[in-house]
Amino acid sequence: MKPNEVVMTYFKGDKTIKFTNLLMAILTMYLTYSGLTVEPVTVYEKIRAFLLGLGTGCVTFLVWSYAINSIPRLNKPWIKGAAIALMFAFCAVLIPLSSQLNATSLAGLDALQKHLNVSLNDAEQAYDNSLKRTVAIQGLSTVLIGEVNSFEERKKAETIGDGNTLKPGKGPVYRALSSIQGRLETLQNEAETFSLGIENVSTSAQQRLTKLRQIISSNRDVRVKGNDVAGVFNLLRSDLAMMDTQAFVTSARTVLSSLSRDIAVQTQYSSIKEVEREQRKALNALRADLEAVNETVGEFLNEITETPPGTIKPFEQMSAQRATLVYASEFVSIWAGAIVIDTAPMFLIILLTILLSDKSREELDIEEIDSITNKHRRKAKMSEDIEKMQHGRTGHIERLLERLEKGEDDE
Repeated sequence: MKPNEVVMTYFKGDKTIKFTNLLMAILTMYLTYSGLTVEPVTVYEKIRAFLLGLGTGCVTFLVWSYAINSIPRLNKPWIKGAAIALMFAFCAVLIPLSSQLNATSLAGLDALQKHLNVSLNDAEQAYDNSLKRTVAIQGLSTVLIGEVNSFEERKKAETIGDGNTLKPGKGPVYRALSSIQGRLETLQNEAETFSLGIENVSTSAQQRLTKLRQIISSNRDVRVKGNDVAGVFNLLRSDLAMMDTQAFVTSARTVLSSLSRDIAVQTQYSSIKEVEREQRKALNALRADLEAVNETVGEFLNEITETPPGTIKPFEQMSAQRATLVYASEFVSIWAGAIVIDTAPMFLIILLTILLSDKSREELDIEEIDSITNKHRRKAKMSEDIEKMQHGRTGHIERLLERLEKGEDDE
């Protein structure tokens, strides 16, 4: 339809505009009711939802009807600006309330299913991260076994004279080696205990993830599935909490920082200068060895800390309305349709306001004549031809009657 025809349709009071507005209001009423009753509700809540839907539909219809009928009175720029501002303010209130319920009615159950899928993905990712961290600890345990054995051999060598000192015995080098070896052995035992204890927990977490997949992929009502998921999810969080490696990492870093102090506290050296010189030289070499140990163990600890923590938030049992809002980006087309249902008359108002901005009623009357379509012209021509034909027949009959009357007079 051409712009001028839209204007003429409006001024002629064509029922199309009113019917469209009424249809949109009825649709808003239905979708508002459906959006409020997506999830199981009581009879009282259904009645309340019906009344709210009815009120929303009536308000929407009355507001847009008044706005459409008020367009001819918008004859000044500031009045038009104020009217448009009020219209947008009404939309700003309408969209968060009615349009969200419209979207919930159209996509509420799908949004709830999306929430379940996202929660499952988060749980699987958290389990994978926890598993990566525990595997790193298992690797660190193996490395620590080698380091503990190495320091144990060096400690024994100190006592039998094959070490770095000229005088065998339990001197400062032996004491430093013994302290370092004891700390590393304690850390290795801690890592081994953690790895062994985590095996059963990891198996339990896998079983719970399998249970979640079965629940979420089932054909049951999505609202019922949400209740079952919540219970399993809490148990899974407990398993993942037991797989947390933060306490071990903290303990390991404390051990690493204390290793160098085991050398620094060695202040009692041999009274023999040559032996003392060799002892200090051995301790310096031990410092270099500890740097290598720190670097090796530190790489495992960095791998653990760089992996995101295997923790998940408590499962949120969302309502359909909240799920539709949280995952709005997944339902853009539905949200667009939900908003258009409530605001469609706004576009007509803007169009009419623009078309009528520089036109007077007299100009519109002239345009009404000029905008007659070819179809209307053909109809007008046909009517004119029929009228001429009827007029011609009438004239012919009148002439026959005149002749008959004239003939009777001649006789």
